[in-house]
Amino acid sequence: MGVDTIIRFSDMTRFRNVAIVMGILAGNKPTQTDLNGEGYYTECNGVKTRSCGDSLPECAKIIFSHREENHFVLYHFEAEDGGRLLLPPSTPFWLAMGERLIQFFGGVMILNDCRDYDDPDNQIKRKGYRYRHADDGEPYFKLQKAMYDLAPITKDDILRWVKVAAYPELLV
Repeated sequence: MGVDTIIRFSDMTRFRNVAIVMGILAGNKPTQTDLNGEGYYTECNGVKTRSCGDSLPECAKIIFSHREENHFVLYHFEAEDGGRLLLPPSTPFWLAMGERLIQFFGGVMILNDCRDYDDPDNQIKRKGYRYRHADDGEPYFKLQKAMYDLAPITKDDILRWVKVAAYPELLV
């Protein structure tokens, strides 16, 4: 059993949106698809989602590439508190990714699941979910624009987490 990072979102956080944002943050190119002149929706090249099937029905996979490295993480639909979560390894890349996801969607990131969850030095919190009612109309289009406008994680973003990561040698 390894050391993981826990990235916890509100139960209002959409799986598809998290996958798209992860792809964009990893440096994959976002695209916009027109909705008959009424706006657009954002997608991201190089991002795939997959069901885990009957063996793990409470999870789905998010698969994306970052600097020619392929990554995948399970998106858990049934966290203990009813929220949604990701459990990637505690590496500088995943800590940088988690920080940016929490900044975008709101939630909590536990840096190291082998340490005290309540230790303020072991967590990052951001209240609320910025796009709670983003299913239609102006809130939906604001979400699509916010996703499209995201800047990818930089090498400096990743290197900032080397001293905190359980696996600092695994930069990606």
